[in-house]
Amino acid sequence: SSTIALNSGVQIIASGSTMTLTLPLASTAVGKMIKVKARVGAGQVTLQRQGADTIDGFNEVVLESENAAISLIASGSEYFII
Repeated sequence: SSTIALNSGVQIIASGSTMTLTLPLASTAVGKMIKVKARVGAGQVTLQRQGADTIDGFNEVVLESENAAISLIASGSEYFII
């Protein structure tokens, strides 16, 4: 488990194990885009919220398949999948 740093922008996960990534608080990331890609051989990658933030209304989003990817943008109180 680790927290995504705001200056990282893109996270490429190549680990073969299951991993949980915690998003920064949406209030600290307004207008920032975060992209995550699970490469070939990556295990399940879970993106989870911090505090009361949501990800398009959900508490977490799971990338379950190889080469799955997601792009998120913070509004200040939540993240939107784009």
